Amino acid sequence: MVPPPPPPSAAAVLAAAALSAAVFLGPPPGLLPSALAQPAPASAPALLERGNGAYGRGDLEEAVRSYEACLELDPDLTYCAVNLASALSDSGDPAQLGRAEALYREALRTDPADPDAAFNLAMLLHDRKTVEAAREAAELLGVAVRADPGRWDAWANLASALAEVGDDPLGTVRAYERAILLIEREAEEEE
Repeated sequence: MVPPPPPPSAAAVLAAAALSAAVFLGPPPGLLPSALAQPAPASAPALLERGNGAYGRGDLEEAVRSYEACLELDPDLTYCAVNLASALSDSGDPAQLGRAEALYREALRTDPADPDAAFNLAMLLHDRKTVEAAREAAELLGVAVRADPGRWDAWANLASALAEVGDDPLGTVRAYERAILLIEREAEEEE
């Protein structure tokens, strides 16, 4: 028969307790190099997706953080810039509108036919209620309807901007007609 092992020493008990704590609680700060202790950076598409989820839940602060991190990883990803601009616009902070406008404009410099950047910048401008802003909004909404002719909201807002400018009454009526036809078609498809 084998005799039982001797009882563990106090040092062994303390070492086992420290190891158990590290397994359940994580290592004490400073034990691991910082590169190992930090999570790997997310990819730009993952950050875009995280931002979209936060935006959908109404968590605009998290959406802004995610889109900003996305742009840090991939400054050319216009979806992040456009969505960041939208989150800033929707934040209700008037101080953020200038930044949102700059982001929309940068996205349009990268892709002049981006319908979302064009539409959203047009809405931002149209809210200024000046003829100059309405004229630029109408041009941008023209970009949006050329890129997506089935977008009734772009047609309706184009008609509104054209009406504000006042120099193309026939174009205004045609844009309203197009919006109405698209809304009717959408309603029929839902039935």
